[in-house]
Amino acid sequence: MQDLFGFDRQRLLAASSIQPEHFDEFQRLCITLVHGSAFQFVLTEIYSQPYTDVLIAQLTSVLQQNQLASASLMLDESIMGIPELETHLIELRHTAGVIHILGGSAWFTPARWAELNLRRDTLAHECQVKLVFWLTPQQTRDCANYAIDLWAWRSGVYGFEETTNATTRAAPQRDIGFSNQSQLDRARRIGQLRAWLASDPAPPIAMRGQLWNELAILLEDLGQLDEALHIREKKELPFYEGLDDERSRAITLGKIADILQKRGQLDEALHIYENEELPLYKKLGEVRLHAITLSKVADILQIRGHLDKALSIHQKEVLPVYEQLGDMRSRAMALGRISDILQARNQLDEALRIREQEVLPIYEQLGDARSYAATLGQIANIFQKRGQLDEALLIREKKVLPVYEQLGDVHARAVTLGQIADIFQVRGQLDEALHLREQKELPVYKQLGDVRSCAITLSKIANIWQARGQLDKALDILEKEVLPTFERLSDMHSYANTLGQIADIFQDRGQLDKALHILEKEALPIYEQLSDMQRAIINKTNMAIILIQRDGHCGEKAGALLVQALETARKMNLPEVQIIEQIIREHLPEAP
Repeated sequence: MQDLFGFDRQRLLAASSIQPEHFDEFQRLCITLVHGSAFQFVLTEIYSQPYTDVLIAQLTSVLQQNQLASASLMLDESIMGIPELETHLIELRHTAGVIHILGGSAWFTPARWAELNLRRDTLAHECQVKLVFWLTPQQTRDCANYAIDLWAWRSGVYGFEETTNATTRAAPQRDIGFSNQSQLDRARRIGQLRAWLASDPAPPIAMRGQLWNELAILLEDLGQLDEALHIREKKELPFYEGLDDERSRAITLGKIADILQKRGQLDEALHIYENEELPLYKKLGEVRLHAITLSKVADILQIRGHLDKALSIHQKEVLPVYEQLGDMRSRAMALGRISDILQARNQLDEALRIREQEVLPIYEQLGDARSYAATLGQIANIFQKRGQLDEALLIREKKVLPVYEQLGDVHARAVTLGQIADIFQVRGQLDEALHLREQKELPVYKQLGDVRSCAITLSKIANIWQARGQLDKALDILEKEVLPTFERLSDMHSYANTLGQIADIFQDRGQLDKALHILEKEALPIYEQLSDMQRAIINKTNMAIILIQRDGHCGEKAGALLVQALETARKMNLPEVQIIEQIIREHLPEAP
């Protein structure tokens, strides 16, 4: 058991000696240095020299146990320039596989960064070691600005900003998306974690909570939500309760609520966020985590169609916190959520302005290529919604896709290819769309074990077959592959959406009573149970259209459905108002 878990034990024990908010960041840095390529350009952001010494000491303990010697080089006046720096590094490479470069914040100037950028090929060729630069965030930005090509070579940027009180302590809030581990790698890792957690003696207490957390994340990634929820509720939560660790208990409660939200159990998730998690963060003075949880409350309100309430939370309660903390990344994420709501309200100009003029510059300043690309993709969504398909396609093909290819992010690349297929599909280029979905997008999700994305992609493939008039083939995919997947995932929202697609096919077939039955008896009750009023409005409108189509006129039931839908849409200020009003004008002119 020792050989199997040796590296995990080393890095987790080392991480337990540093500030808790840096636990995950430190582990990622260890993995990069131990398992990465022979030459690496690594940047770490830090302010305090004493804390730098602590981190290097803990890193050294991990590196030594993995047969990696390390050395440190202090940049001072005795090193006159970049050629002298290269000489020192080449000398040290004979005795060390990892070299820590210290003092860079005072030593590096824009001119020296530019010179190092020009000599990067020589540096990589002559100095085949892992170079770790310990810098302030400002120096990291200078590197990105003045050593652009070298910056592109970076193996990672790791943040170790030292905090002094619980108010500013929090794990990094990063949206890294779906991991690029293969399904086989995930399954292997799950087996290792289960074996280690069940071993005798058990893993040290300092590690146990993080191991349960990793196991739950992997299970959740593979769509095993019930098992992930069991781990969170029956293993991880009692563990932190036993330690009387209120902060970790609150975080775990939030992760339980996250799973419940994915399963469509919105009332249960909202109860945890509002009545259990938020009060704990308020008690502990965790203003950042309090803001993060408020944004999750707003997400549920948005799902339910309460767009005004969701927008108010983001603008008045979440965004000011990040601005007060000076947390630019979280501020950008909050602005992105505000833009999403404005887009849902069809306020496309303002949504676009926020993305282009406020969010993009932040990620550019931070040097966060992944988030920058994701924001460009969201800008493309707005253009697509406006009907500017050429502009949307250009952004995805020429700006977004190359970034993910350069980053090696196969999952994000597949998502982008799927979005390109969306545009082809809208244009009527069905062959091109089908090729991308079947040959480029779907195989990636299968390899990664991303069952949810597989189901979504299959539903879009079914849409293509439906557009081609091959209704039986489309229905077969939805009923035999997509619907069972969402049922297995307990994703009732996606399950109801799929029922709507199936009803649409029956409508195309002329089986109107069958389509009406599915919408009224199967899909609508789910939306009402989830309190998703926006989808319920759309569902009722579609029911009315089918009734008009079946009866040849707008009867009493169809009229009542349209009036109900319109009243609710107006009350909630939803963009569907105009569509419903148009239908009423055509078929129910006497309505107010």
